[in-house]
Amino acid sequence: MDPLSATVAATQVAELLYKASMLIRRFVKDAKAIDANLKGLGNEIQSLMSIVNSITTAFEDPTVQPSLQAAKDNAIFLNHVIALLTDCKISGTEVLLILESLSGRDDPDNFLWKSARQIRFYRKHESLDRLQARLSSHKSDLQVALGVINMLVTGHSSDRVNNSLGSKIDQLAKNLEMQLMQRKSVNGNGVGEDDDDEDARFIRHSKELIDSATKVLSRQNTLILEDIEVIDMARELDIEREEHESEFEEVEDQGFVPPSNRSLHQTQVPLPARTPSRKQSPKSVDTSVLSENGCISASDHGMTHEMGQNTQIAVRFSTPFTNPPRMIYGLSHIDCVDGENVVDAAGPRVAFDVVDIAADGFQATARTFGNCVPWDLKMSWLTLPENGIHFETGTFDTSTVRNDSRSLAVTAVTFSRPFQRNPIVCCWFTEVDIPYGWRSLRTWAARITHDGFVLSVDTWADRVWKNARVNWLAYDAEEDGRRIKSSVQIVKRHEVRNFSSPWLRDPQARDPTTFIAITELDCGPSRNTRISGQITNITGGRLIGEIGTWDDTDMDHLHCTWISIE
Repeated sequence: MDPLSATVAATQVAELLYKASMLIRRFVKDAKAIDANLKGLGNEIQSLMSIVNSITTAFEDPTVQPSLQAAKDNAIFLNHVIALLTDCKISGTEVLLILESLSGRDDPDNFLWKSARQIRFYRKHESLDRLQARLSSHKSDLQVALGVINMLVTGHSSDRVNNSLGSKIDQLAKNLEMQLMQRKSVNGNGVGEDDDDEDARFIRHSKELIDSATKVLSRQNTLILEDIEVIDMARELDIEREEHESEFEEVEDQGFVPPSNRSLHQTQVPLPARTPSRKQSPKSVDTSVLSENGCISASDHGMTHEMGQNTQIAVRFSTPFTNPPRMIYGLSHIDCVDGENVVDAAGPRVAFDVVDIAADGFQATARTFGNCVPWDLKMSWLTLPENGIHFETGTFDTSTVRNDSRSLAVTAVTFSRPFQRNPIVCCWFTEVDIPYGWRSLRTWAARITHDGFVLSVDTWADRVWKNARVNWLAYDAEEDGRRIKSSVQIVKRHEVRNFSSPWLRDPQARDPTTFIAITELDCGPSRNTRISGQITNITGGRLIGEIGTWDDTDMDHLHCTWISIE
């Protein structure tokens, strides 16, 4: 053969190989495009999954239902979130079915298996593009929903946070308006109300979510304005409070000897309850004028060193009353483990409740919740005598006024019967729920008038608390220092101090009944939370007690309120 024939043959082979090369390049390019499209869809799904997981975590919080149902707008918003999650499930199911059809049963050893996948992809790419756009829309909706949920449940409510969330809602509303305009341009009559039209239903659900989220945000902005007024009031109250603290009795700084060995399980020795005079039989005494007191240790009644304790305690009065008495009660001793000692432990999430008060006794419940691990809880209690002193008492649960973790909870209390002059008001905790961080919480009464007062609970320095319950007592100011006396004792900086106070009546008179409970605490999170207050003795006309901490607790300060009644 001549060279020309060889040239022709070579040229033909070169052209053939060039065509093959171009086909391969084109195939690889198309395959990369498919991979890129599927990767983009995968990223969208991953991002959406992360948001849904965050919403799931938020809904697992035990306070989410009360928080979301505390107001009508919140409940409507919750219903729209559920509808949106249902839409998301429908879209996710469609995507899953298409992806399963794309995967097929091709043999990877077959060179054409990618071609088969490519053909299937091109048949489905319009559906996938539509679903990816829908998932992106769901993600935007759920991001707003998550922001509102976090604002309501975890309470990070501020002008900055609300403005940011408001911007997201505005952007979502603009995107929705664009979708509506696009549908009008295609359909000519906008979005119909037919639920068979999935896209129309999804857009309607998105619009409903925007409307409900806007109402909730507007309500939160109103609350922020109210908070600004309340915070200003709280600052004034703090000034009053500091002035009052300077009037508190100086405590005697004495060494503290912790209980032997297991101080964690030692109980306070309750003072003897008031009983009738020996010259009279109990039956001849009107027991309604008497008062009893005591201190209950939960560890003495079965509380164990584990999470989720619920210890039932039955208490019997030494002398049955004529009628069920009125009572005050509060946390006097908290001893729980920090997270460094027990996996996932948290500090103090504890409560003492009193129920079923009868003439012969009452039922108490010591509770821990979440991941709090207790050594012991103690509750001080005292019955109020019907001896002519005007007493008013009640309980403030911050969850009734506080839908989030804004630092301040305030309620206005109105007495059932006005006092003749401004009374003395004392308050203390029966429940403390601080899931993490510094254990800083306080309660106090201010703006006291003859017919009511303002009761507050808050923290400081941007610290977190979840809930609290406060018991309070108001009594005649004319009787202060006569038949009843009260004060607040303060200990600071890792000290335990004994304190004493003169009982102003005749030292030969019968000893008074006494009560003590925690009013303010401030402890670091790196050590066990161990704080306590107790009345240890009444002798020679003086009331003697001690407050403070022991062992390793990193305590900045502790305030306890005590009350004694003749």
